[in-house]
Amino acid sequence: MVDYLRKLFDTSKRDVESLAPIVDRINSYEEDFAAKSDEELQELTLKFKERLNAGETLEDVLPEAFAAVREASKRTLKMRHFDVQLLAVYNKVYASAWSTSVMRPISISGSQVQAPTTGTPR
Repeated sequence: MVDYLRKLFDTSKRDVESLAPIVDRINSYEEDFAAKSDEELQELTLKFKERLNAGETLEDVLPEAFAAVREASKRTLKMRHFDVQLLAVYNKVYASAWSTSVMRPISISGSQVQAPTTGTPR
């Protein structure tokens, strides 16, 4: 009975498993972004802003943005973010989105990106 209750109330494993497809999506961009020049990688920031302004959701853009940040980190710091680090940041972004009526700006490649202020994350 104790094991059943523990499984019922322990959501951390379920939460991590539900985020696995997001990490897979982030990782799917890795090879493409590694082939981009530094200039092309920097241009992605503007493209992300344009996509958000055109109505795409943060959920649509974030995995690609995280992949770009990961690649920039690999080039500048010579370190690659672990998948669990990406999950933590992704979860924090969405926790902030749910706890405030207006999403705060997030930084991508050193530039501020204003997330849409209407609606809520899916």
